[in-house]
Amino acid sequence: MGSTAQRAFWVAIFAGWLGVAASAWATEYIARGEWPDIQRGIQVTQYPKLASVVDRFDRAPGSGIVILYPGGEAGHRWATEIRDWFVALGVPSGLISLRPGSGVPGSLALDVEQHARE
Repeated sequence: MGSTAQRAFWVAIFAGWLGVAASAWATEYIARGEWPDIQRGIQVTQYPKLASVVDRFDRAPGSGIVILYPGGEAGHRWATEIRDWFVALGVPSGLISLRPGSGVPGSLALDVEQHARE
């Protein structure tokens, strides 16, 4: 058997890997068709998918939110609108990334990923 420090090291590595895997499994998708009905402020703050992402962000020091959007100008505008709602919910805008390519036509993908906070 290895030393306690070696075991602690491998436990930390495994826990980190498990956290990354859990993050990948927790991606939230918003279909364009469901968004118009929740755009008012009170409904946005209660929308489970946004709340889930903000909760995961809050529980993961050194993380940021990634918004993957369908290509084109309309997709970018929609992602910008979602980013603005995250800011209204208390997420610093510098910790939110917008990237084209949600992988699901007509949907946004929202996720939390690790990166250094400023």
